[in-house]
Amino acid sequence: MGGSYQMTGGSYVDSLMSMDGCDSVITTTLTVDLVMTNSLTENICAGDSIMLGGSYQMTSGSYDDTYTGVNGCDSIVSTMLTVDPLPVIAVNPSPGNVCTFGDTVTFTANGASTYAWSPATGLDVTTGATVMASPGSAQTYTVLGTSAAGCVDSATVDVQVSVGSPMPSFNSDVTACEGRSVLYNNTSTDAISFAWVFDGGTTADTTMQSPTVTYSTAGTYDVSLTAFGCSADSTLTMTAYITVSPTVTNTDVASICSSDSIMLGGSYTNITGSYVDTFMTVNGCDSVVTTSLAVEPAVSAGMSGMADVCNSTFSIDLATVLGGTPDGGGTWNDDDTSGLTIIFGNLATVGAAAGTYNFTYVVTGTSPCSDDSATATITIYAAPTAGTNGTLSACILATSVDVSTGLGGAPDTNGVWVWTNDNSSGAFSGTTLDPSVAGLGDWTFDYTVPANTGCAAATATVTVTVVSTPDAGSNGTMSACESDFAPIDLSTGLGGTPDANGTWNDDDASGGLAFGFFSPLVSGAGTFNFTYTASATGCTDATAVVTVTVAPAPDAGTGSTLNICDTTATVDLTSGLSGTPGIGMWSDDDLTGALSGGTFDVSAVGIGTYNFTYRVMGAPCADATATVVVDVSNCVGIDEVGISTFILYPNPSEGKFTLDFGNGSSDNASIEVYNATGGLLEQVGIVNISSKMYIDLTGNPNGLYYINVIRDGKLVTNKVTITK
Repeated sequence: MGGSYQMTGGSYVDSLMSMDGCDSVITTTLTVDLVMTNSLTENICAGDSIMLGGSYQMTSGSYDDTYTGVNGCDSIVSTMLTVDPLPVIAVNPSPGNVCTFGDTVTFTANGASTYAWSPATGLDVTTGATVMASPGSAQTYTVLGTSAAGCVDSATVDVQVSVGSPMPSFNSDVTACEGRSVLYNNTSTDAISFAWVFDGGTTADTTMQSPTVTYSTAGTYDVSLTAFGCSADSTLTMTAYITVSPTVTNTDVASICSSDSIMLGGSYTNITGSYVDTFMTVNGCDSVVTTSLAVEPAVSAGMSGMADVCNSTFSIDLATVLGGTPDGGGTWNDDDTSGLTIIFGNLATVGAAAGTYNFTYVVTGTSPCSDDSATATITIYAAPTAGTNGTLSACILATSVDVSTGLGGAPDTNGVWVWTNDNSSGAFSGTTLDPSVAGLGDWTFDYTVPANTGCAAATATVTVTVVSTPDAGSNGTMSACESDFAPIDLSTGLGGTPDANGTWNDDDASGGLAFGFFSPLVSGAGTFNFTYTASATGCTDATAVVTVTVAPAPDAGTGSTLNICDTTATVDLTSGLSGTPGIGMWSDDDLTGALSGGTFDVSAVGIGTYNFTYRVMGAPCADATATVVVDVSNCVGIDEVGISTFILYPNPSEGKFTLDFGNGSSDNASIEVYNATGGLLEQVGIVNISSKMYIDLTGNPNGLYYINVIRDGKLVTNKVTITK
């Protein structure tokens, strides 16, 4: 496929010639199914068998069974079989001699992990390595031993009565190697127990019937055995009985590549570690050689492979072209000096010239391993070009739009146009769309350049938006006050259904236009025109004008307080206004009934405080108001009561007031303080008033208070205000 033999999954294109001489392009998607592998382990005991590798097996090793997977490929199961040995069971002593039946003899078994004894007759327990037997007659016991691997074997031992005097005897090897063990086979008769003495040897139990003795040092040694009977003892001593020869040890080092193997430790291996090989010296003892093996990993560059790539692809990872599992850290060589860039094993293919190029991957081995290499053959094909996506806009009144002008780039000329959302109006032919026939909407057109070998087809889309003629709405008018803080949305002044996203123009340069909003606070009073323009590509602009009349804000002036004597007949309230108040109306806030126009009839009311509001209206602006307060007081002169002129200050205050008589004085006068409801708060008689007197009202709440200065039944009243 694709002009060569393929072993890698992917899409491959083959161009064949049809009967009419044209290309017949076949695109094949290749899927490479994997061979499934599994590993198992099995254990059996010596003498058993298991079906593996097509037959019953009784030998340790690796066996393969091949099955068919669900994908039709092989499913290989590799089983590592281990044949575990049967335990070798030994019982000490054997036989067990007693002086008379009913006596106790202790049996100890070895060679297995667990033990079961039978029959139970005369036994203290039936499990464990050691049991105590006291049968009433001759008895043979069987012990079943189970190894750690679960394998089972057995041994038997008898209990019998000793009938004669003990005769010690034994036999064993009379030569040994240091570090090795020697089994002493006890052949004594009529003994019920034993005691051994081993010169230069060690054993786990010197009372065992047939012990195993280890000699750690070369030399010649004596052996002594005492046999104990029911009525007598007997000892056998063998002088210079055994000769122990030394063991020779050596060390060595070796190094191999992981793809090789070496005979060490009794088998071929390629695993790093320490291996021991034992040979026989001329004196028959071990010559132990310990070899330290270093295994250097064999390097792999994988297997050579091939791949096709389109030059529209940015890059290809060359390692993915190789088969196997190539090692990292190798180097790539541009065999054909193509000049293509390789960065971290990635070949830059975008825009590359079409052709076939070879790149060799080399992995350097560490001695004693050699280098390895594999070649990636890359065939680069030129990609078809359909240009880039684009958009066009056309007015519904237009009759012809060339959709190909909407493509970007440099598209190939062998492509085909398709109206993807064709409305069956017949408005499209070749590359020309008639918007007046197609109607309003977004119409999409795909331009597709067919695939070629190694490359997929290329498609670009042009979207033509056919828009209606623009609508700016109809002219409108609006009004505002020059003091309005919030800007006005001019679009609310347009009639009809104007298009969104139009533009506004400040025709009279008011300075108050920003983003379709007009601020009267910036422009001030006046009449201003604003033109709204709606546009659509290919269509004539539409406009509408909004005229805004900004009215000046009304002015009621600034109010004040008029202090009037109760002897005054009338007051012109406008005298209490400052600034430049406009024409307005007065209101009698306290409903005195004494207001006529702007004149307040003081004679119609009593002493007190009266409020009047002046209101100036000026739609669309909010009304402007100002308040004039008229304070009517008793204004009898101080000289009428025989008291010189005085000043009362500060007024208002937080409650402390000063009564200043200047240089004057008066005898036998009094001072009274009243609250606003007429309640007497304080009365003070004064004698020989001179200069200043202080009045403290801080204990009273905020409000209006009256201070009277009285003499001979006449008074002068002053109003004061407490504000804290």
